[in-house]
Amino acid sequence: MAYTYTMKNCHHHVNVDTIFSTVSPATKHYALEAINALKAGRVIALPTDTLYGFASHACSSEAVNRIYEIKGRKHTSPLAICVGDVAEIKRFAVTDHLPPGLLDSLLPGPVTVILNRGQSSILEKSLNPGLESVGIRVPDNDFIRITARGLGSALALTSANLSGKPSSVCIKDFETLWEHCAHVYDGGVLPAGRAGSTIVDLTRDGIYKILRPGSFLNIKPLMGKKIKSRYSDYAIVVPDCIHLYTFLQCKGRNGCDSKESFPGGRTDRTFGEIGRMQILLPHIPL
Repeated sequence: MAYTYTMKNCHHHVNVDTIFSTVSPATKHYALEAINALKAGRVIALPTDTLYGFASHACSSEAVNRIYEIKGRKHTSPLAICVGDVAEIKRFAVTDHLPPGLLDSLLPGPVTVILNRGQSSILEKSLNPGLESVGIRVPDNDFIRITARGLGSALALTSANLSGKPSSVCIKDFETLWEHCAHVYDGGVLPAGRAGSTIVDLTRDGIYKILRPGSFLNIKPLMGKKIKSRYSDYAIVVPDCIHLYTFLQCKGRNGCDSKESFPGGRTDRTFGEIGRMQILLPHIPL
């Protein structure tokens, strides 16, 4: 059941119009409502598989600007986009250089992949102007994926909080900002913590680099032990870093199942190969 929320005693002010928000469960029954709001250029708040986020139509400069105003965020800080399915990514970014199956091994899941936009991207130039790359998400969350599919485009997506403040794992965490959203969709308390998504740079041919560990790699140190996780085949923990191995086509198909670990926290070497993809992992403090 949806209910209407008004902010009569709120002392938070931003340069956007006050909206009478409705709070509804994040279920498929409310997806059409969310889609219509996005098509109308409004901002909505909804759960992902990591944090709650503010979303707008990525191809509406006015809607994107509204997100910046709500968050009090500088326009020099880029926004990610969200699509409903991995197959949609190529509409917005260059993927030709990636080995088959790489994106499908990471997504849907708590990962943001950084890719070059390229000349064929349908994204508006007003989104993250001056940047040749874009962060793309396909969260493991049915509601946001149904909404993105129904929109037929990408969502501009960022965490639902004031800039510089803690991220939100439940709708109460950003209650003072509800009034600036057309709708708030409640998916309960999200279990991933406040680490956000893991950010992986895939812009360079042959190399990937982890820019932010995030919840994909939010694993407690278990030195010398091999960890099986929902989203990756293996993570090997050594004294001062985590090496993430995703063997994709190699694992299973060709019988490759590495049992190696690497001493001393060396992070400047290539650890595996998937077709043309050399996996280079940066230092990640535990």
